[in-house]
Amino acid sequence: MDNPEFSGPGLWAPRGPVAAAYKAIGLPYTRRAGQMQMAGIIEEALWRQETQPCGIVPIEAATGTGKTAAYLIPGALHAAERSSRLLISTHTIALGAQILHREGRVAQHVVEAALGKRLTIAHMCGIRNFVSPSRALALGNMRRDDGLPKPAWGH
Repeated sequence: MDNPEFSGPGLWAPRGPVAAAYKAIGLPYTRRAGQMQMAGIIEEALWRQETQPCGIVPIEAATGTGKTAAYLIPGALHAAERSSRLLISTHTIALGAQILHREGRVAQHVVEAALGKRLTIAHMCGIRNFVSPSRALALGNMRRDDGLPKPAWGH
């Protein structure tokens, strides 16, 4: 992100923008090292896609890491800063609802505090609104140039 005040560990600090956003919507916030690490990886991938054709990053993390906020907040900031869109495709309706009603609201507060912009969130259900796993895998393999073995991308 171009604004270093809202990038990196400061974003996730106990009194930083993320903590303030959770407090604003009445939810507790716990700073998690794994969440900050994952958010940094996501941010790097978003920057990488500025100069490379694809910014795909496969990430696996344990329950309780804070994965949803770790990808949603850097993604929302990146998109809002560029007046572009961010698509998050979920495997379950429950996760889509969690994003809409919890982490999405946190991201809205963070974007507004960091950039003074209002983030709009839409929850789209239905088969025509989901990413095809086989097409996503094919795109990832097609764009592959980071030296990792192909099995890291899927099956």
